Amino acid sequence: ESITEYVNSLGVNLERCKSHVRFLDEESLRDTFFMALNSAYKGFVSSEAFNRNGKTDILIRYQDSNLYVSEFKIWGSHEYFSKGIDQLLNNMTWRDSKCSYVVFSKNSGFSRIIKKAKELISEHPDHIKFLKQISDSCLRFQFRNKTDTDKTLILTLHLFNLV
Repeated sequence: ESITEYVNSLGVNLERCKSHVRFLDEESLRDTFFMALNSAYKGFVSSEAFNRNGKTDILIRYQDSNLYVSEFKIWGSHEYFSKGIDQLLNNMTWRDSKCSYVVFSKNSGFSRIIKKAKELISEHPDHIKFLKQISDSCLRFQFRNKTDTDKTLILTLHLFNLV
């Protein structure tokens, strides 16, 4: 919960200085979060860290447990958004129970993007249910684990508006 709150706060602060960040690419935005998270969780944060099938954008590991597995994307097509969910889920191990999907929008009509993201997530074949709304643009969902459909995980979606 504290990591979710911290990531949400970082994104909201980026929205406030968007003239400086709106031209950053996906990797630069991720690196901004990496630096801030590494300041708060010293020594536990990795960027582009290998986990199961590939690299995850940010991984916070403590005593051999993954506390935070996250994928970062810039809002593009609906297909690109859904592929990001698949990428994240495919990198989750059986022991991982929580992950986050951080998406930056550089498009106008942010309310429509939030609505569409919720819709796309609910249509995902591994989606089980919507759990709760943490903020206007932070939502939590339950998903099936790709390696064991009897095991579930929590996916927190963070959407940030950089327009």
